[in-house]
Amino acid sequence: ALLLVILSILINSGFLPQIHTDISSKFWIKQNFIVNQFRKYTAYLTMKLSSHIRVVSDNNLKSISNKFKIDSKKFYVAPVPISLHCNKKEVINLINEKLQKNIFNIIYIGRFSKEKNLKLWIDSAFLILKKNPAITFTLIGYGNGKRRIEKIVESSSFKNNFKFLNKLDNEKIPFYLKRSNLFLLTSYYEGFGRVLLEAMNFGLPCICTPCGGPEDLIKNGENGFIVNWNAKSVSSACLK
Repeated sequence: ALLLVILSILINSGFLPQIHTDISSKFWIKQNFIVNQFRKYTAYLTMKLSSHIRVVSDNNLKSISNKFKIDSKKFYVAPVPISLHCNKKEVINLINEKLQKNIFNIIYIGRFSKEKNLKLWIDSAFLILKKNPAITFTLIGYGNGKRRIEKIVESSSFKNNFKFLNKLDNEKIPFYLKRSNLFLLTSYYEGFGRVLLEAMNFGLPCICTPCGGPEDLIKNGENGFIVNWNAKSVSSACLK
């Protein structure tokens, strides 16, 4: 991006850099320290040289602008669109059906990678099950960290409460969202959190850590809760 913005200046052409994650996050830096330090400095130079910058959430605008001392007027927020939809009538019917059933499923859809902090997800699930052993959990996705999470569950006394599925085609995801009651995201950082918006479209409240973009979407006590990065806080919110 830095080379492109320099080229755009030389040829007097427009260039719009886009930032899809929270590069101000300390967790993002730590994840791959040397590479992300380099990316941080090139991103800073790119933003300083650019007249406009696209980000995907208001929260990212504020945090990146403050961290890098970039004029907030340079930024434009253009959220990520979603492709999964459910009409209002169907959502109301789904919610009413779930309220009549004596089952409760908590779901996660996404990558099994470090920034998703799924060890916290599982630790929170275990605390939930100590309070309510009837709750079930579904985790859908792929990634290098998946087998580690599966092993933690397999070695526990709660393994029968968990279902792991591989990455699904988009048209198959609604089947699982419609059969779930709550979406849980415990990430260290997110750009936008499109999967939360998709879950909300199917009537699911969302519990999420303060990881950036999702803070634009969740209003505490209305469509979910933003909670701190500890299993006690996460589990308590899920049980409310």
